[in-house]
Order: sequence, then C-alpha cells, then structure tokens
Amino acid sequence: MPMDPPPGSPPRVMAVMILCFIQDAADRPEFSDVLRILSPRENIATPAA
Repeated sequence: MPMDPPPGSPPRVMAVMILCFIQDAADRPEFSDVLRILSPRENIATPAA
C-alpha cells in the first residue's frame, strides 16, 4: 500500500508517487519518464538503445 502524498504536495509530485508505487514493476515509469514529469521544460535526452 503506497503512502499518501504529504498535504500540499504539488500535483506532479503526487503523480510520480502514484506511478512509482504501481504494484507491477514493469508498469512503473523509467527514470527518464519521472524527469519529464517533474521537469517538463527540460530537454532530456534518451539513451541510445
């Protein structure tokens, strides 16, 4: 059971908390996805496969 976000948490932080506590680890966001959510104005490069 995930913890509740602290009162007054920014919506983006709450969204990341919810996504990171998804039970199936395969469905959780990649670190680059978390960065995009928290810093949408940053140009974050994705590593080459």
